[in-house]
Amino acid sequence: LDRQHLHALGQRQGEGACAGEEIGRPLRALDRRQHALGQRGSPGLAARHTGAVWSALSPEPRRRRNAEQLTAAAEAEFAARRAWRDSPHGRLTAALSALQHAARALDHRAEALREAARRDPELAADLWPQRGVDLRRDATRLRQALHEVLRVLP
Repeated sequence: LDRQHLHALGQRQGEGACAGEEIGRPLRALDRRQHALGQRGSPGLAARHTGAVWSALSPEPRRRRNAEQLTAAAEAEFAARRAWRDSPHGRLTAALSALQHAARALDHRAEALREAARRDPELAADLWPQRGVDLRRDATRLRQALHEVLRVLP
């Protein structure tokens, strides 16, 4: 479980509180894994603290968090992500990402059609009715994404 999974869980929870077993269980598992890694140490972390290290500058040992602390941390993270998502910069970034995704999908579909027509024009002509519907759908998504980008541009 990583930040992307936590973000996805938060998206499913909507605007409500993120507490609950669906999020609590993965958070506890993530905390246990991070604690275990901290206990074992890592070569990179060990190398960083070799040589002359002042005692005040070494990192504190990792402490395990209880369920309430995990829930509070997750809720704070989701609140920060929601605030960023709802900010002008977040809306623009999301709109540009959707535009890029739609453009790639349309490009991929057009490339597949071009290759099919190059290999076997008759077979491609037989497949055109369904492929044409798919191509129009991707073009519509691209147009909608472009309108959204233009709407949120400062």
